[in-house]
Amino acid sequence: MFFKYNEHMDTYLFIIWPKALFAKEKIIKDIAENFKIIYHSTIHWTAANYENNLKALYGHKIPDVKDKISCIGKGPFELIVFADDKPSYDYRGNANDTIYCNTKVFDKKALYRKWTCGAFRVHGSSNSDEFNHDMAVLLGPDYQMILKDKDIHLDNKAITGFKDEDDFRRTMMMFGDNIIINKTIIAKYSTDIRMFLGNCDYEILGIKEKEIPELAIDEYEHYLMIKDNPAILDQYLKDHGLAKEEKISTMTAMPATSFIKRFKRELKLFLFKLRNR
Repeated sequence: MFFKYNEHMDTYLFIIWPKALFAKEKIIKDIAENFKIIYHSTIHWTAANYENNLKALYGHKIPDVKDKISCIGKGPFELIVFADDKPSYDYRGNANDTIYCNTKVFDKKALYRKWTCGAFRVHGSSNSDEFNHDMAVLLGPDYQMILKDKDIHLDNKAITGFKDEDDFRRTMMMFGDNIIINKTIIAKYSTDIRMFLGNCDYEILGIKEKEIPELAIDEYEHYLMIKDNPAILDQYLKDHGLAKEEKISTMTAMPATSFIKRFKRELKLFLFKLRNR
């Protein structure tokens, strides 16, 4: 199950890293008082793969993984998945680096970091894109089944290996910016996804990296708009050198944002930047 922005309920996660475990009970109590906890498990990464797991989770955000480990520690950590039945979306950050997020979750993450000496010792997803990305890296598409276990010993799939091509496809769909057409991934194929896949053996899956083209965002959005129109879609596949008979396999895409919702979101961004000039 992949989550999209929802006006009524959204799902998020917090990770309490090893050096923040001294505040674990206080943080979990606060989460339970403000949100609905769905899953709570302890995750164990193998020592040899700890750095690679962190690189996969954070991508380009941590240029020096050893510095990150010195900050957060190395060892088992707590994963809390929770829901907010009254999410409040707006922008946070500064005029140059903003994120559209549930401000309640974003502000709680900042609070928990204060409780743990002000460092980045608590990780959190504050919107559905971040949640899906983090779950793809941590546990993969079957995370709901895996999280029934309270004590999980598991590295990410790019390390342990995908069960088959379908497992690979479903994992990639969780990143949210991928459309898969048979053995070709058409995507905004980001640096972070490449870091997650690392040295994954594409050949085993019948997928060659050279078959993975870059698509501009406007092309991707155009594709979402036309994918259900057979005539336009046939032309699209032809223009991109793909066979007409190839079937489309894609995530359950969020419908195109209505003009009113898009206007409201752009207005929020304008006002946010105005306040932070």
